[in-house]
Amino acid sequence: MRDHPNMSYCMCNNTEAAFNQIMDAMDDEGDVNFVKDLSMDELRSFNEIAFMARRFAQRAERAVEQVINDRVDAVLEDE
Repeated sequence: MRDHPNMSYCMCNNTEAAFNQIMDAMDDEGDVNFVKDLSMDELRSFNEIAFMARRFAQRAERAVEQVINDRVDAVLEDE
């Protein structure tokens, strides 16, 4: 992994914790207030996170669906 903040074995756990921290701040402060108080650099990163979250949701859904299908196929082959 090039220049990434997390080791591969903990990146999902750490990212989940960081994302929950953002969601908690948005819940506590209200969406508009949270975003209004961000610096320009933070606002750019926040916007990028929103974009990435949409892409992640689409790709994760496809990946999980494929894994489920593969596992069902494996079970059916064993029968």
